[in-house]
Amino acid sequence: MNDAVSSLRRKLDVLIGKYNKTRTTVVNRSAIREQTRKVVIEYFTQYRPGLFQQCKNELSFQPLDASMQKLIAYCNARTSKTKYLEELKAAKNGLATLEIECLRAASDTPAIGQTTLSQQDTAIMQTLNDLCLTACKSYQQGLHDLSDQKRRSWRGTVTELREALRETLNQMAPDDDVKAQAGFKLEQDRKGPTMKQKVVFILKNREAASNEIKTTKSHVDLIEEKTGAFIRSVYDRSSASTHGAPTRDEAISIKNHIALILSELLQVRG
Repeated sequence: MNDAVSSLRRKLDVLIGKYNKTRTTVVNRSAIREQTRKVVIEYFTQYRPGLFQQCKNELSFQPLDASMQKLIAYCNARTSKTKYLEELKAAKNGLATLEIECLRAASDTPAIGQTTLSQQDTAIMQTLNDLCLTACKSYQQGLHDLSDQKRRSWRGTVTELREALRETLNQMAPDDDVKAQAGFKLEQDRKGPTMKQKVVFILKNREAASNEIKTTKSHVDLIEEKTGAFIRSVYDRSSASTHGAPTRDEAISIKNHIALILSELLQVRG
């Protein structure tokens, strides 16, 4: 599923880029219109059948289907660049929603903890899809891992979830911006801002209340504590050998803390 979704998303991005470069108000260039028509045909003949095997729910396909149908209609008429761009972006949103629904359909109900795709998880992934795609993919992979009852190791799961948070923080609080704050100081033995410092930077810029900042920082502390030495090995020494292995319960706990932080940072509610 991931390969098909990524492939289709790339094709939509290519089209968006080409329409953005078009200087005329009405799109007359046959080459761009034909390429759009080709992508729509590929969606209905190649991508959709395979995706339907993953997510057998016609309602999940309706937004994307509607956008694709509008695009093919636009190709057969004199249509403005603005309309093409609006519908291509709507198609990307429809694809993101479909991807999430496919993941939901593929997830087995877990025996321990809450790892099914909740409204909170859905909102986080939809927001990350637009903000930072790599973070979205890491979060999605972590959720997928937690739904796998046959999985024996949770190291990769925890790493993916922590990467989702790290990528989000790097996107929302670049190192240079954080270090440019008045009175900023690096923590001992650190070459750049920590996750906690980035969280504080984001929330202070949003003028969050001090108790809100303290609560979010405490969740970051718990994540750092729970991920333990093997995570530090991944980031600080890039070592293939790690010491200690988290259990599934610990991975779920880490996921829940990360979800709370992301919900606060992204201002989503589930």
